[in-house]
Amino acid sequence: MIRLGLRLPDELHRELTDAAETEGRSLNAHLVYLLTAANAAPVEEVHRWARDTRS
Repeated sequence: MIRLGLRLPDELHRELTDAAETEGRSLNAHLVYLLTAANAAPVEEVHRWARDTRS
């Protein structure tokens, strides 16, 4: 397994931590879940998600 250091803005960290807690997962497990879902999705859909979150 690879270890990865990641810097996140404070607000994004809080949002991800809250979401992980709501889902009953650790932050690490939640990030792996989100990355796996994004990686499996068509690129166009991932870009749409990114645009929608900036709005």
